[in-house]
Amino acid sequence: MSRTEQLSILERVAAIAAAANVEGTIDEAKLRFVARYQFESGRSQTVYVHATDRVEQGEIVTVYSPCLKVKQGLLGGLSKDLAVELLRWNESLRFARFALWEHAEEPVVVASLDHLLQTLDPPELSLSIDWVVRAAEEFEKRHAKGADHF
Repeated sequence: MSRTEQLSILERVAAIAAAANVEGTIDEAKLRFVARYQFESGRSQTVYVHATDRVEQGEIVTVYSPCLKVKQGLLGGLSKDLAVELLRWNESLRFARFALWEHAEEPVVVASLDHLLQTLDPPELSLSIDWVVRAAEEFEKRHAKGADHF
């Protein structure tokens, strides 16, 4: 997908987000929509949306929120116990999943969810953001020793 196509997709995401009363901005440098989610506890979580793929039915976007940085190494530096825990969480989550995203800087565990953009409406985006940030926040609280990194 070209940069122009990705920006067009992000503009559509931003319009859907605005209709859902989600405040965010398009990060043109990293080609993603960015929003902050504030919890009543005072903690917060950043959520992103980026263009992921194009299929016959249209464009796919991914809603995601990082929740744990891990060291380089086998399984991205995840311990066996943590990897098994992530698999168990994936089995119990209804509207999110955990994944290990390996970036140039360091691997990151994220909670994420994919959508077909053509059918994504404001209530669905709002609920998706809520599910993803809550899953990420819970995982971060358990494994970042109380820190609020994201």
